[in-house]
Amino acid sequence: MEPRFDFAVPFIAHMDMGALLRDAPVLGAMNVDVKAFSEAFYKQVCRARLRPVLDTCELAREVGIFVELTYLVIPDLNDGDGEIGAFCGWVRDRMGADTPVHFSRFHPDFKMMDRGRTPRSTMKRACDIARAAGLEHVYAGNIHQPEDEMTRCASCGTVLVDRSGFSSRLRFGPDGRCPKCGSAVPFIL
Repeated sequence: MEPRFDFAVPFIAHMDMGALLRDAPVLGAMNVDVKAFSEAFYKQVCRARLRPVLDTCELAREVGIFVELTYLVIPDLNDGDGEIGAFCGWVRDRMGADTPVHFSRFHPDFKMMDRGRTPRSTMKRACDIARAAGLEHVYAGNIHQPEDEMTRCASCGTVLVDRSGFSSRLRFGPDGRCPKCGSAVPFIL
């Protein structure tokens, strides 16, 4: 059955797997926030567990749902090179190198006012770690960092989506292919 919806839908990763399997035929895409890549963070900060989030992501990909991942980079909590590297390794090995990963800049808000914004250098480092791990679609969000906002063809490097803040300009056709080399672009449009 073809998906009826071709847009990302809010999704709670702690739902039971039966519900995901039941709803998979109507989910074209989903974005999942992976809050960190350690059970300790999930237990202490989220009062939850990491493994069910990862299992949900993996199952969604397995059943054909297009998955994008967001990782909120929080100073001194989940921004270490080792943790970000482990997250990127999991994405590459379990989700696929073509899975889009968005690193979002933290800013103090609501119940977490005890630390400052994520430094620009940390955001750049997270993107560099992801690319070094072989991830093809890596982005920085909540920060103006143009070199880390564009979508480039994984084959030839041509800019396919030019982003600036909340504006985007698509530079590929309705066939979903790179206009320069003809490679398929792994997006739901």
